Amino acid sequence: MSQLNLVNFSEVFKDAQETGIKSLLDCSPDVNFQFYDEEGVLESSIKCHKLLLSLVSPVFKKQFFGSLASTTEKLELVEIKDFSFEGFTQMMKLIYDTADNMFEKLFYDILDVALLFEILRLADKYQIEDLAALAKTRIATVPLSDENALEVLEVTEQHKDLLNFEEICKAINLRLAITMKSTWTSSADVDSFCNLYKDRVDLVNILISNVYRVTLDGRVTYPRIKIPEVTTSYMLKYIDYQKFLEQSEEEEEESFHDVEFQITDKKSGEESIRAHKILLGLVSPVFKKMFFGFLSRRTDGVEVVKVKEKSANVFKTMVKFIYKNESDLSEIDHEFDFKNVDALFELFQTSTKYQLTGLCALVKSKILDFPVSTKNAVEVFEVLKKYRDESNLSTICAELKERLITTLVTWESPVEVLLFWTENKDNEDSVKEIFDCCFLRYSQEQSQLCEMYKKFYN
Repeated sequence: MSQLNLVNFSEVFKDAQETGIKSLLDCSPDVNFQFYDEEGVLESSIKCHKLLLSLVSPVFKKQFFGSLASTTEKLELVEIKDFSFEGFTQMMKLIYDTADNMFEKLFYDILDVALLFEILRLADKYQIEDLAALAKTRIATVPLSDENALEVLEVTEQHKDLLNFEEICKAINLRLAITMKSTWTSSADVDSFCNLYKDRVDLVNILISNVYRVTLDGRVTYPRIKIPEVTTSYMLKYIDYQKFLEQSEEEEEESFHDVEFQITDKKSGEESIRAHKILLGLVSPVFKKMFFGFLSRRTDGVEVVKVKEKSANVFKTMVKFIYKNESDLSEIDHEFDFKNVDALFELFQTSTKYQLTGLCALVKSKILDFPVSTKNAVEVFEVLKKYRDESNLSTICAELKERLITTLVTWESPVEVLLFWTENKDNEDSVKEIFDCCFLRYSQEQSQLCEMYKKFYN
């Protein structure tokens, strides 16, 4: 795994709730939402990550990164007063949902209308529009019957005067009235219902009044609730991380990024790229240890990390890949020269250093499929000589060398050999080594070419 959209955020959320040594070795949560009872005793808490929540909610963004945000606590404590632990936890599970959208699927099985309305209020408060659409979709389809009629009515009565809730409450009350109209087939059914719930006479009267109005109107079909199309943009795995990275580079006053890599490059001098510790730590064990390990530095503001790499462009390409949703390397960074086999080997070495297995696999594939010909044979061979003694590259070098030699032994006349020598005589050692490899391939029938090779050795 090397990209953020492939991270199992559900496991990240689960690990955040752990305590002790295990949590210290993971990408530590930095906010703890706490729930107290009426007597002020702490009942429950949920640990999360400020940056991740800010990606899906402008309210969380302002709360944690706005001008009045707290910057003193390593683990900021936030008391939640208006919502239950169950409702808040449900929202967090949906934000950190699994790869197969498990919690979203389970959400459509929720029958507790009060919980559904609470999640809708949470989505409304934190301005997570797509989560609100999901809640409305489930509310509009939740089964209604005489068994849950008063429970549903009580919830709609509590919410009907709230901003943005009037329409959904009217629609649910109308659907409930139509349901009860078809359920009560006689006055005896109504009397039985009234006797069963005689301790809730206020709600019973409202329900009977709603059914009476539906009967007078002759309404027999359920109302259609206007609900925006439900998308999954509230889930962390569907965030456009590439756009987020670009914003960190452009917005000078925005303090979202918390690390800046300054890369010293002999060719281009010093370059830099901004990023986010927790996002890098989620995909790279090396970055995780660097930023969240026992010996990591705890700094306020942006941490500056000096990086010594052969190429600044290679390091920046690696970081951009982490934030990119596409897995096609050619779409990652248009500034990176993918026609340069040496740069590809450097990118492989850098991604290996930071244990980005997915990127390693993609770069390896690019190297093994690198186009070789007589025109770039010496250039490629020089690069292979440079890396062939590296333990993690020896096999890749051997495979590419095999394909290179296979391409060159297609020479059919001494003239082609002479031309190759003439064009590459400045790299005599590499040319002779190439000839030596080719010589071993030729049969006795090709003795004329073999003799031509021998001339260059003498």
